[in-house]
Amino acid sequence: MRSGLSPGAKAAALASVAAFVALYIALLPPVDALTYRGAGAIVTAVGLLAGLAVVPLLLGAPRSSLLLFVYVVAAAGVALPAAAAVAVTVAVSTASASGSPWAAPMARRWPPGR
Repeated sequence: MRSGLSPGAKAAALASVAAFVALYIALLPPVDALTYRGAGAIVTAVGLLAGLAVVPLLLGAPRSSLLLFVYVVAAAGVALPAAAAVAVTVAVSTASASGSPWAAPMARRWPPGR
C-alpha cells in the first residue's frame, strides 16, 4: 500500500482485504459454509464482498485495488444463479464506468502521471 496512508488507514485497508479473501474463499465451490444458511446467505455474502472491495479505495489505496471487483464478479458467477450473476456484472461495470462514489478515488488518479 502507498506510504501516504496513515497507519490506521493502512491497517483498515489491510483488514478489509483480509476479510475479502476469507469471504471469497467461502464463496468458492463447494459453498457448504454458506449454503446451509440458505440462498439469501450467498447473495448477502456477494454483496458484502462488494462492500469490502470498496473499503481500500475509499481509504486511498492504489487504483490496483479495483481489481478486487474482478473477484466479486467471479464469485457471483460461481455462487449465484446466472441471472443474478449477470446483474452483479452489469452493476459493477456500470458503477465503474459511471464514476460512482467508490470509483471516484481511482478516477482522481487517472490517467497515471496526472
